[in-house]
Amino acid sequence: MGCKYCHCLSLEKLALSRSLKKIEKRIVSYCGKLKYLELPDEVHVITDQAFERNEFLEEIALSKDLEIIGKEAFSKCYSLERLRLNDGLKRIKYRAFYNCYSLCIDYLPASLEVVEEAAFYGVQLSEEIRSEVEVRFPLALSPGQQYEAEVDFDSFMDLAQNKYIRQNYEMLVT
Repeated sequence: MGCKYCHCLSLEKLALSRSLKKIEKRIVSYCGKLKYLELPDEVHVITDQAFERNEFLEEIALSKDLEIIGKEAFSKCYSLERLRLNDGLKRIKYRAFYNCYSLCIDYLPASLEVVEEAAFYGVQLSEEIRSEVEVRFPLALSPGQQYEAEVDFDSFMDLAQNKYIRQNYEMLVT
């Protein structure tokens, strides 16, 4: 079902169907005006990148039976302010709320077992919650893995071009 509402520029409010048990990848991503999203209580899993880059999304009503929030599920939802993590939530995956700068989390459910790396990077946490996250899930506040590109200069056929690229790459890296 993925990408049902991707790049929908006129959508401002959306309540998803009660028949959904699992929210598929990129079902609602890159929507230019979306401000409010409501998930049915029957949803147990939000998959990877399901709602990423909804830059104007302000509020989400999560389902009461939600157990898993997937990788980058709400990543870069810069305007997201209101979201309550439900009791029963067990896992928040890698970069789930990455760079959600406007979001302030003031409650962590006791049911939460795993919060992966960078899940809360860029998110505002109350002092009490920040302390709890630092102890229970220390990688959740990190920026995540930063991978440097490995450049194989010998793969270039033109040696002059290879030399130019190598020099400029070394200037960038050093």
